[in-house]
Amino acid sequence: MRALVLASREEARAGGVIVAQTSEAIGAVVEASGRLTALVREIARASREQALGVDEVNRALGLLDAATQSNARLAEASAVDAGALAQEAETLRGAVSRFSVRSPREEARLLPEAGPARLVLAAGAA
Repeated sequence: MRALVLASREEARAGGVIVAQTSEAIGAVVEASGRLTALVREIARASREQALGVDEVNRALGLLDAATQSNARLAEASAVDAGALAQEAETLRGAVSRFSVRSPREEARLLPEAGPARLVLAAGAA
């Protein structure tokens, strides 16, 4: 009987060691689970931030695209206006080429006998 009690005591002590080891293992699992939960939360937070950043980049790209399209339309309109202006300038050049512009000194040299009355008449005749 004594051997049976000693054997039971030894088994109880061994069981206690196993329980302690199991408790330590479960504690380590719980600790690792806590660290894993923290890492998953950090990944989720970083993912949300990244999604916000991507949305901001997409909005910025949309604004750049709109500005580029607007600039292209303005450049096209400017090119059309420049062509029309060049055509008008050529028409004006042709109309003005019929006139001769002289300085007052040159006019006086060409018409030395002309007085103020003659200049007015010449200007009125033009």
